[in-house]
Amino acid sequence: MLKIISRLWSVIYDLLMYVDGTSKKSLDEIHMELDVIEMMCRPYADADDIEETP
Repeated sequence: MLKIISRLWSVIYDLLMYVDGTSKKSLDEIHMELDVIEMMCRPYADADDIEETP
């Protein structure tokens, strides 16, 4: 889970640098990184939907 959070912060900074015009990554590269992070999050997508039975 910490790996996902770390990668998300990295993408946030990539986007900020892209907006500022100082990014070494293209917008397509940033999109690809977001796609990878989305795949990493899929196992957790419905984790809180599991109902506990008494």
